[in-house]
Amino acid sequence: MYNTLREAFYFSRNQFQPLLMIALVYALPAYVIELSVLMQEERPDRIYLALINGLFMCLSVIQFGAAVFYIDRLSRGQAISVSQAISMAISRMGNLLILNLLMGIAILGGLMLMIVPGLFLVYKLLFAEFYLLLEDQDPIKALKASYHSTTGFASELLPPLVVWGSLTVIASMMGSGYIDRESDTAWLALLIHQITMMVLSVYGWALIYRLYQKFIEGAPAT
Repeated sequence: MYNTLREAFYFSRNQFQPLLMIALVYALPAYVIELSVLMQEERPDRIYLALINGLFMCLSVIQFGAAVFYIDRLSRGQAISVSQAISMAISRMGNLLILNLLMGIAILGGLMLMIVPGLFLVYKLLFAEFYLLLEDQDPIKALKASYHSTTGFASELLPPLVVWGSLTVIASMMGSGYIDRESDTAWLALLIHQITMMVLSVYGWALIYRLYQKFIEGAPAT
């Protein structure tokens, strides 16, 4: 576990600037929109919130897709720019959205039944987006491939994910707790929160890709 965490740290540190630029695809619009919502005296209506959530979801899948393409090409020794990675992610946005919706429904359903089934599905569907992006599979095939192929790899995959996931949850909860819309420094608290989440995202992308590499290397030949 510690080697994987350390390897991901070294990679994210060496590629921090380009990965941070990819992180801004989501973080910058999110900061502007969330700040505008904080400045409003009344709570936005449901339609406005639905549109915002839809935009955030689109930006999120583009951001993650661009990060995966960038890290994968770089790991293979192929030249790629941030703009090329973003363009590649945008071209796959439709399938990524469908895949994320299906994953969300499955995981939410598992969490509503019991916590354990939901967490189990998070682990089983961990590499679905990688199958879609890097193996050029459609959303359904990507879900099935991830679900069936991760069997037996829990001891290698889960501990590093728990460490990173715990840090992300703690940072998210602390950020939400310290942002007071009535405060004059709400913009600063929101900015610090966004920067923290960007840094954790950059590290998380490197970590998940490294886990994917280890998974591919250790997966039995078919």
